[in-house]
Parts: sequence; structure tokens; C-alpha cells
Amino acid sequence: MFLDRAKAYDIVRSNPDSLKLFLQLVDILDFYENFEVNDYTAEHLDKTHVEQRLYFTHDHFRQVCFDVPEDKEPVRGLGLLAARNLDTEGKITAALSRISDDDLVDLCAAACRVDRSKLLEYSHALDPQDSNEDAPSGTRKKSRGSMSRLRKLCVDALVHDLAGRRSQLEYINRLPLFPDEKVLWDPNLVPSEHYSGEYSLALPKLNLQFLTISDYLLRNFKLYRLESTYEIRGDFEDVIPRLNMARQTADGPPRIMGQSRMAVELKGITIVNVRSPKVGEDIPSEVRAEITYSLRNVLPHVKREWDELREHDCVFMLAIDPPTRGKGFKPKSLRELAISEFPEYYGIKKVRGAVVIELLDEEGNILSEYNKKEPVGDLRTLKVHLDCAQYAADLNNMEAEIYSQFNVLVRRKAKENNFRSVLATIRGLMSSPDTVIPDWLHDLFLGYGDPSSANYRQLNPSRSTIDFRDTFVSKEHLLQVYPNCDMTEADQPPYQVFFAPEEKEDGTSIESVKAKSVTPEIRSPFPQHQPKKNAVPFTKTQVEAIRSGVSIGLTMVVGPPGTGKTDVAVQIVNLLYHNNPNQKTLLIAHSNQALNDLFTKIQQLDIPGSRLLRLGRGQELLELDEDYSKMGRVSYMLQMRLDLLEEVKKLAVELGQSPEDNAFSVENAMQFYRFHVVRAWQEYSAAVTAYMTEGSSNEKQEEAKNAIVDARQKKRERAEEDEVMTSAPVPGKISNDASKDEQSRKEADKAALENRSMAEIMFPFKRYFASGIEGKWSNDIQKDFELATICWRHIEDMFARLEETHLFELLRNSHDRGIYLLTTHAKIVAMTCTHAALVRDTLLKLSFQYDNIVMEEAGQ
Repeated sequence: MFLDRAKAYDIVRSNPDSLKLFLQLVDILDFYENFEVNDYTAEHLDKTHVEQRLYFTHDHFRQVCFDVPEDKEPVRGLGLLAARNLDTEGKITAALSRISDDDLVDLCAAACRVDRSKLLEYSHALDPQDSNEDAPSGTRKKSRGSMSRLRKLCVDALVHDLAGRRSQLEYINRLPLFPDEKVLWDPNLVPSEHYSGEYSLALPKLNLQFLTISDYLLRNFKLYRLESTYEIRGDFEDVIPRLNMARQTADGPPRIMGQSRMAVELKGITIVNVRSPKVGEDIPSEVRAEITYSLRNVLPHVKREWDELREHDCVFMLAIDPPTRGKGFKPKSLRELAISEFPEYYGIKKVRGAVVIELLDEEGNILSEYNKKEPVGDLRTLKVHLDCAQYAADLNNMEAEIYSQFNVLVRRKAKENNFRSVLATIRGLMSSPDTVIPDWLHDLFLGYGDPSSANYRQLNPSRSTIDFRDTFVSKEHLLQVYPNCDMTEADQPPYQVFFAPEEKEDGTSIESVKAKSVTPEIRSPFPQHQPKKNAVPFTKTQVEAIRSGVSIGLTMVVGPPGTGKTDVAVQIVNLLYHNNPNQKTLLIAHSNQALNDLFTKIQQLDIPGSRLLRLGRGQELLELDEDYSKMGRVSYMLQMRLDLLEEVKKLAVELGQSPEDNAFSVENAMQFYRFHVVRAWQEYSAAVTAYMTEGSSNEKQEEAKNAIVDARQKKRERAEEDEVMTSAPVPGKISNDASKDEQSRKEADKAALENRSMAEIMFPFKRYFASGIEGKWSNDIQKDFELATICWRHIEDMFARLEETHLFELLRNSHDRGIYLLTTHAKIVAMTCTHAALVRDTLLKLSFQYDNIVMEEAGQ
């Protein structure tokens, strides 16, 4: 009853404008009194449960109606009405108008569970002058005015209980994302910068606790919307006075007499397409329009700025009709104007926003970052999306003609102009049924429960093993971090560390730590292919943060500047990639500078460049030789494909195959790998393994070397016989030195095979790896086979990387290649939170998913 009494006071009804702030605060209280949450379990209520709760109220009301005596037929008749006949204020008021005042008071007291005497007291409190102050409570004489107020109070109370309410989701979906002139200059919603805090504002508060996830999102939505409105209002207050709008003639249209780089004169706007509402909605699903403006009298550098408008940018259309100034008019400065006086002083009638789709020049050419041609002419056409909710509201208010009255187009700086996408993202999260926070984070996120419940020690208290790779730079470093570590199997880094809980005799638990050295595989004989290593000796606290970061749960790294937070985040990303190569990690930062700093350090680690992707416009700020944008990575993959196919040609020549036929495409190269390269290695591996498993293999190797010498001799003899048969014979000429030459060649072959193991002699890829293995053969068959195995790993990795480029070869356009790169190939994707809001809808349509998230500057 409190809300109904608050709105029923005569002073409130007669002065709604002067008490606007009070009514706004009451509306907030009303909203949270009926918030969609279970009062006992704190669970969010969906639409079905909200309707069920309303039906319970109607059942109680119906039962109260049937409990009255049978002679009160009008009241009993209310109990026969269906819920749909009592779901709006108009229907309820009409139904209650048929019953007497006394019956209405009795009905309200029973339905609202309020004592009748309290209702009379409430009515008297609305205007104490209408009744006798000295009369006992409940027996005061009721005047006609007081009875009218009492009846109104009862009707309002029953309307409050029985009327259906618009859900949060419906409220948000019907709320325009662009501020209009009413919101922009409302000092109660958007106060001035001189607000001293002497009174409460009608704003939602960001507390330490929230009712539900929807409550958290809704408060942020409202606050961010008003914050962006404040910034937009500041831009307007800077731009509009500079325009100096005035009429050149008494009956002429207003013209821009001044100049501002952020505003131009709008020539016209045309509504191109209004799509029908989606099922279950009553606002258009899309409203497209075309805005025409001219840059004829604009300076060249300002003209270039206007031509840089891109998709997702926001612009504003203003209808300005400046008032006529008399001779005695004294201009006022901005400080002298109250917030609510500004639009009237400058003649601002309407403000509407739009989202840019594309920009066209005078000949209809699209101006984009991919089209570097000079625009033709000075006339520009913007294709835009209008705010669907605002357009529907304009139609309902019979204000569709305002779109022909707009005469000024205002843009904002791109860096400050992403508010609409952020608001749309928050609204999309509230509308999506898939907005799920992990169970272990849900209560903590809302401000309830144990703060340590999201720690990895609580989520996974059992034993675990973590491969720290190059986190520890030395054995001493490991002992500094874990002094009680069991080093029985640990020699030199890198280390795997095994953690297990143990119980002492006194019942307390401790954690045992055991380290084990891991010998990393050498994957290539070439020095330029050796992995990069971490050189930062992390402290004990930093290592604990790294351990927490690679484990399930929430990790927060807090510290002043210069304490290595970024280095810790980079090492976490490094371990996540190498320990879980199939998982995708998302990097988010508040600013481009922080993201680029993080990305630059990641690029210096042992992570393939083909797996890194940097989204957004901050790519050009990266001081790196390579381009990590989407198009840059696509070009990188295509160039890598060409480079690897050149390597395949070299292998084909070595194995006696046609280089052009086997390196024509990735598909051909993979066939060559399976049928020729793998077979050559298998034959070589089987032969060398046979030599190594026959005990002392020196005699066997000597026999094999002699067999090789004999085979070479026979090959030369066949070649000479073929040469003699194809050349003209010289009668009587016989070479006396033939046998002598053959013997010397045989001796030379034996000398060439001397001090060489069969692993070296039989290796099928010697010429390909000549620069990497020269001088590394040792005449030890086992060591030489290990060297050959390293070379084989290099070939395996090379063809594995080549196979990664296969889909880039099959996909024929950069758009599809970019989508595949983003959704499948890239394993570390970096973007700012602003860009994430801009492209969220696109990412959802592409079914973009990730497993881990690392957020830099999370406090911002």
C-alpha cells in the first residue's frame, strides 16, 4: 500500500512536474518490489513463473469475492471474471466502478490483507484537513473528498496487485538505445557535472550484491546508457553553439551560419525499409534509412574525417528551429543556462540516433577501408539503421513527420562512439537464454558465498600435475619457489610438478610437491627453428598465480604497476596453449595499448604466429613486423603455403620425383608425403633398426658398405656399356687403363664410406638437411639415427603446418578464409572489450566459442 499512498497525495497529483524526481524514485521502488526473483530461493523467475505468481493473486482475489454475502451480487460477480478481464488498469477500474464505496473498501482490505481502519487512516493522511482531527481513529466523519480519495486509493491498490506487468526483458527491448531530447536534458536522470550529492538521484546503484544476473545487467544497462547520454549531451553543448543556427529570411529555413567539424547540414532523410516485427514482438525488426548531406564548404582535413565513417559508427540527427531574437536580446553563456533550458534556448526540437551501414559518394561508390579510391563529388549518402524501438514510439505518438524536420547531422569521435554496441550487447545477454555463468562463479559474482569458493584449490582439491615448461629457469629457481620439493627425479628444467594433499599425524593437511625433469623433443636440426624460452625468474607469488591461472577456476592478479602482472598473464597463455593445444583462449583488454603490450610479449614466446589473431582497429599500433589482423593472418597462411610447397619441391627432387607434379597443391603434396616421404623413412628406419638390433653391428655395416661399393661399380659399368652402344665404335682402340681406373674408383668409394655409419649413409634426405646436419654425424649408428629422427620430426612438422593451410587453399575468398581463421584455426584471439561488444552478434552467428579467457585491466 505504500506505493499507492505515495502516488495518491493531492500534492503529487497536482504537481507532477515539480515532484518528478520523487515519482521517479517511487517507480524504482515499485520496480524492485515486483522484481522477477523468488523471495525465498533467490532464483530468477522466467515469464511462466511470473504469470503463475500473478494467477495466484487472482485466485486469492476471486476467493475473497466469493466470501462476501450473497446479497452483494456486484462483488461476487467480480469473482466470475477471467484473469484476462482484469489484467490492465482500465479493465480493473471499469469492473470496480460497479460496486459501492463501502464494498470496495471491504474488498480491498480483504484482498490486500490490510485492516479496514488502516485504510481509513491512510485516506485521512492524504489530506488531514478533510476530517475531524479530534475524532477517534476509524470513526472520523468522511467527507465527499476524503471518500473519493479513499476509493481512488483502494482502486490503485487493487490495480497494483492484479494488473499484469511488463517484464524486464520487454521493458529493455522497448527501450531505445539512443537518447532522445527528453532524456538528454533531464537533470534528474543525467545531472550536471556540478552535482553535489545533496539529494538522491533516480539512478540504479551498483552495490556489492545483486538479486540475479539480470538485475546486474539491468543496472549496468541503465547506468551505462545514462553515462553515454551525459557524454553525448556534452558533445552537443559544444557543437550546437558553434553552428550559430539562424534564418536568412523571416520565412526561410534555419541555416548553419557558423562552423563545427563534428556537424554538417542535413539535406534530407528517406525511410527506405521497415521490416515487420518478429513473432511475439510489436516493434519493427529493422528500420533502414538513407541520409543525404553535403561536404561542399568543408575543409579538406574535416572532409576526410567525415569520409572515414564506417560500419557500426553512430550519428545523430537534430531538428533545430532557433527562436527569434529581439533587439534587446542578451546572449547567455553555457554556464548561465540550466540543463533543462539549453534545448529551448537553442531551439532543439528533436534528437534521434542512427547506426551507419555504409557510406556512398555522389556516384554511389562505397567508401570503406578496403576501397582506397578518392570519393567523387561533395554529396554523400549514409545508409543507416534507425532505432526500431524509437521509431515505433514515434509512430505511436503520431510523430512520424519529425524525420522530415531534421536539418543537422552530428558525428562523434570513433573512440567515444561505441556506446550503442555496448548497450545492445547487454540487452542481448539479458534476452539470450544461453547467458550462463559457471556454477562455481554464480554466487560469487552476485556477491554471496565464500570468496574462495572459485579458487582452484576448492574446485579441484585432489592431486594434480602441471607441466610448467619454461616457467622455471633453473633448478635453484624451482627450490626457491617450492623449498620442500622432492627433487629425486628432477635435474634440469623444464619440469613437471606433481601436487598431492597429505595429512599429518595431528590431522592437519599439507601439500606435497614433487618435481620431474622433462626432456623436450628436439624438433628440428636448424637453429632458427629452436623454441623460444622464458627468461623471467618468476617469484613464488607469481608462480602461484600461474598455477592458479592454468587450473579451473577464477584467478585475479592484483598489484601496482611494474610488478609483472602482464608477464604472468603471458606465461599463463603460453602454458594454456602448449598444455591444451586444442583449446581456444580469448584475450580481452580495456584499451588498445594494454592489449598490444600483452600481444607483443606473447608473440615473443614459443607460440606459432599462425595461431595468433588480433581483432579490432588497434592492429596498426602494434610495433611488429608482421600483421596479426584477420586479413594479415590470412595472407600469412597463404604465404606460408607457398613457402612450404617450395620445400616440398626440394624433397621431391631428393627422392627422384617430379617437383611440379608433387608440389602443385597442398592435396598433391600430402599425397606425395604419404606415398613417398613416409615410405622412404619407414624403409630407412627399418633398415637402421635392423643393424642396431643385431648385436655388434660393425661387421654387418662393413658388409653393407662393400655391397654399396659393388652396387655403385655395377651401376657405372652398365652406364659405360650403354654409352659404348650408343656411340660410334673406334676399331682397334682398347683402353689399357680401364681396369686401373675402375680400381681407383672403387678405392675412392670405400674411402668415402669410411668413418660413416649406415644411419648416415642410408639417410634419404641428406641434401635437404645439408646445412643443418653438416658436421653433426658421429660414426655412431645410434647417435646418427637420433640425428636422423630429429630431421624426420622437422619433416613431420613441416607437412603438419602444410596441412593446416589446406582449407585456406580450398576456400576461394578472403571472407570465408577469415571466418575459418577466427572460428577454428586461431587458438589465441585478442580484442578490446569495446570491439567484443561491436562484433558480438557476428561472433554468435559464427558460433564462436572459447575455453579460457584472460582479461587485462579487469578493474576497468
